[in-house]
Amino acid sequence: MYNRQPGLGFESWYHTGLRLQSGAKNNNCSALTDTKSWKRNETVIKDMQEKVKRFFDPTGNISLLKYQVKPGDRMWFLQSRIFSHSSVTVSQSFHNMLPSRPPLENKHFRKCAVVGNSGILLHSGCGREIDTHDFVFRCNLPELEGYEKDVGTKSNFTTMNPSVILTYYKDFVEPKLKERFINRLRRLEGGILFIPAFVATWENEHVQWTNDIIVEHNINVRTAYPSPDMEKWITGYWKSTEYRVARPSSGLWMYTFAVSLCDEVHLYGMYPFDIDRYGRNVNYHYYDPRPFATTHFGHDMPIEFQVFKSLHQKGALRLQTDKCQSSG
Repeated sequence: MYNRQPGLGFESWYHTGLRLQSGAKNNNCSALTDTKSWKRNETVIKDMQEKVKRFFDPTGNISLLKYQVKPGDRMWFLQSRIFSHSSVTVSQSFHNMLPSRPPLENKHFRKCAVVGNSGILLHSGCGREIDTHDFVFRCNLPELEGYEKDVGTKSNFTTMNPSVILTYYKDFVEPKLKERFINRLRRLEGGILFIPAFVATWENEHVQWTNDIIVEHNINVRTAYPSPDMEKWITGYWKSTEYRVARPSSGLWMYTFAVSLCDEVHLYGMYPFDIDRYGRNVNYHYYDPRPFATTHFGHDMPIEFQVFKSLHQKGALRLQTDKCQSSG
């Protein structure tokens, strides 16, 4: 994909939805939101849409485009701004994967879902409701097979931190793991796969593997690669708000995209606590039985949850924290 130059790797700023942070254990007594009486507030939504567009426009800036870079150009990693100077040169094969036109050009949707990966989704029965939305955002290529009743299957826009290949597919040390990854990509069925390719040097190989697999197996997916400036744009917006979020997580990124593109946004699986309202344990991810762990990279997930809850109360979004009404 790229020709590497030396640099320090680190876990990406691009996290997999809301996770538990230190001090969040059991702090869920006020986490439940009222969805039955929730009402959309068009004034608040329009105001947010206008302010987001002062920083960037998802219909045009969601990905680097072919005309914006050429093979041989140097791209600086986000990490180089923090730790060391590191960059890559764009290869022909990577350039071939860039979209020619903005993937969301001239797009607008009536109702969208942003689906995080919290274990709160288990036994929620939200799958059918999620799939009724006009456009569905999902974080970090989550498992869907076997969880359809709770999380649905529709996937119009899916993010993928390159490190997922190591974390969940063990760098393809066994052929069956690679095959599982290929099958997961196939389930995107023409959706957008959003890969942050310019975060850390150590993730180069995983981006290359993903691109090669898409080409080799003729997988029907539209790739998108955010500009290294995307983090600056989104952080700039949230720092300009009353919430002043310093380092937005991927869940907040997806909501920022959604509020710009959709008349109404519903959030699912955004729950950073280890116990639900009934006192039951909540898994880290609905597809991952690992226990909760402290977040180490600057994202304050319980604070972001309070941001979502505040926006729910204002009518800017609907935050689902309990079973869906259609679950029976």
